[in-house]
Amino acid sequence: MAGKGAIPYAQAAAALEVNEGAVRVTVHRLRRRYRELLREEIGQTLADPAQADEEMQALFCAFADG
Repeated sequence: MAGKGAIPYAQAAAALEVNEGAVRVTVHRLRRRYRELLREEIGQTLADPAQADEEMQALFCAFADG
């Protein structure tokens, strides 16, 4: 899944001198960790931290519309 400006995994793997699978696993882990950190930060801004997922969905929709 490549976004705007993203380089293909194969190209990143070659530049980093690792195999493509290692790049895919690392990207997956980074995305998961980013989601966790974002959820924590959003939760700190809410009266009810359980609403963090709803807020994240609204945030992602706002980005998609822009």
